[in-house]
Amino acid sequence: MNKSKYNTKKIVLTAIMASIVFICTYLTRIELSILGSHTIIHLGNMACIVISILFGGLCGGIAGGLGMAFFDIVSGTFIAYFPFTFILKFFMGLICGNFKTKYYTKISHNKLTLLSASLGLLFNMIFSPIVTLLIRVWIYKLDFHASIISMAGSIISVIINAILSFIISLILIKFLENKI
Repeated sequence: MNKSKYNTKKIVLTAIMASIVFICTYLTRIELSILGSHTIIHLGNMACIVISILFGGLCGGIAGGLGMAFFDIVSGTFIAYFPFTFILKFFMGLICGNFKTKYYTKISHNKLTLLSASLGLLFNMIFSPIVTLLIRVWIYKLDFHASIISMAGSIISVIINAILSFIISLILIKFLENKI
């Protein structure tokens, strides 16, 4: 009986965390058009990193994936991206949280938090522009060369998102770790 309650608690926690990711993405978004690329700066990645480090990779990955994929659907602008967003953010959270769990006793706490957040965001910085390029070419049927040029806008926003997410998540984690 306790095991099912624990599972129910985890599911409810993950759902609440997914809504926090959605809210962080939705309320903090700044829409930009850079080199023909419509993109946004937001704090959804920050929420995914914080959740992954505090509650584990699976919770953070699912929450990040669901929250930001739901934003893509609600926005209307990024609706074609939502399955890819789910996969990218799921793996970003999973990598971040699982790295922290795996090396919890082997690396000092502050270094581990820095490395975990860095790995998750680095994964996103590498694969998000690649997925964006593939979506533009395969789904929207845009010219490959034009898509490469507009991908620069995605790269710029991914870097800005990563820097903001990294700084703010480290501050929040430091503050929240002793409270949870």
